[in-house]
Parts: sequence; structure tokens; C-alpha cells
Amino acid sequence: MTPEHPWEQLDAEPSKAFSAFGFFLHLGPGRSVSKAAQAAGVSASTAKRMARTFDWSARVEAYDRDLLPRISELAQAETAAQHKAALLRFRLDEERRAQRLTEAADLLLDLCGASMRAMVADGQGISPTLLASALNAAAATSEKASNAMASTLGVDELVDAVQTLGLMGDTEAND
Repeated sequence: MTPEHPWEQLDAEPSKAFSAFGFFLHLGPGRSVSKAAQAAGVSASTAKRMARTFDWSARVEAYDRDLLPRISELAQAETAAQHKAALLRFRLDEERRAQRLTEAADLLLDLCGASMRAMVADGQGISPTLLASALNAAAATSEKASNAMASTLGVDELVDAVQTLGLMGDTEAND
């Protein structure tokens, strides 16, 4: 029976020759027949004869041609997974930042309200400049919190868009 792939054992190829070919195949880019002979425990002349008889060069070229796209796909998948993890870490950091800013804005508004109520209760007038400054600070903090939260939503959309394009595989955005 003819093998499906040329790097599989050929019908007429003895096990010892196929074993030596296996060493040759898996030596990688720096492969040589003499290194394969040494690893397989056969003489260099025997390995050279096997290499000619069973066309090791063509079989290795076919193996490399088949392997390179798979290696590339694995590398792309790994890179995509790293990008996704970085995006998701960024989103989590931004969510935490947004929460802290929201709490700070709420605290600032509460503090302003309490201070103003105390001033009114003491019969003090509230300076329009002081009121404007306090409200501007609270509004700016609240806006920063909203922007931080919006950026987290943008990360989800980015992860979804990249997945849709097939650049991150079929994993869930919220892993």
C-alpha cells in the first residue's frame, strides 16, 4: 500500500532504512546524511545508499513544505492569543480604573454637597466661584470615569472584530 505522505514508510523500504530516514527527517534544517547515519547506528556509506534509494531529499522537502504552513498557523494563533490576553488585561485594568474614578467622583459630589449644606446651615453664603470649582472637579472626574468605562467597551468591540476577521480563532472574547 502506497503511503499517503512521502515521509511515511514506503512499501519497499525496510524498517532499518525508514528508521534512519526518521533520524534524517527530524534533524531539521541542519540535517545531513552523516548525522543521520551516526544517530541511526549505520555506516555513512549505508546511509548514503539508503538516501539515494529511498529519495530522502525529495521526501524531506515534501515534509518541510507540509510542515511550514502548520508552523505558521501555530505561530499566528499564539500571537493572536497573546494579543487577546493583553487586550483583556487592558480592559480589566480600565474597568478597575473606571470604578475607582466613579467612586472618587461620587465622594467628591457627596463632600461638596455636605460642605455646602453645612455652609448654608451656618448662614454662610456659597461663593459662585467655589461652587463652580467644586462642581467642575466632580464633573471632570465623572467624565474621566465614563471615558475609562467607554474604553473597556471599545476593547470588547475590538476583540469581537478581530475574532470576526479570524485573527484570534474561535475562542470567546470573555475568556
